[in-house]
Amino acid sequence: MKPNLAPATISEPAGLNYFTQTPILRQIGHRRLAKLLNPFDDDLKAVNLVLPKADPQDDDYFADLANALIITERLRGRLRQTLLTIELAASPENDQPLRSALQRRLPGISVAEDCALDRALELWFAAPEQFSQFIAPKSDQGGLAGSTIQLVHAPTIQPFNG
Repeated sequence: MKPNLAPATISEPAGLNYFTQTPILRQIGHRRLAKLLNPFDDDLKAVNLVLPKADPQDDDYFADLANALIITERLRGRLRQTLLTIELAASPENDQPLRSALQRRLPGISVAEDCALDRALELWFAAPEQFSQFIAPKSDQGGLAGSTIQLVHAPTIQPFNG
């Protein structure tokens, strides 16, 4: 499989940019990607979407996963909203709020300085309630009603108050 080295070019404004780049996925690694994606297995089965399994012996895993995530409209509900929200937190315009949230919630923990998406994942795993400040705009396909997001780790995210 040919690696996907360039960001995805998707015509819709809420397409994935970081989760569709093979080098970024490779930097995050098999275990952390599996930790993120495994809770969504039932959601994926419901729409007949099979993502590649995180296998350290599979050299094509990262490229296959990036290619599977390129067509964002195939992703529905919680998975789509979660990936979009994590990417929004990792975007350059949210660098300082992400760093502040990490410092507040995970003081003294070393995080990847060269990969914003990996930093955002660290916060997602440890303190998903911090993502209320980064919630991606509701999309037509699988977006969530209101201003809350359903999480795997917590019942809902409440608005961020500083």
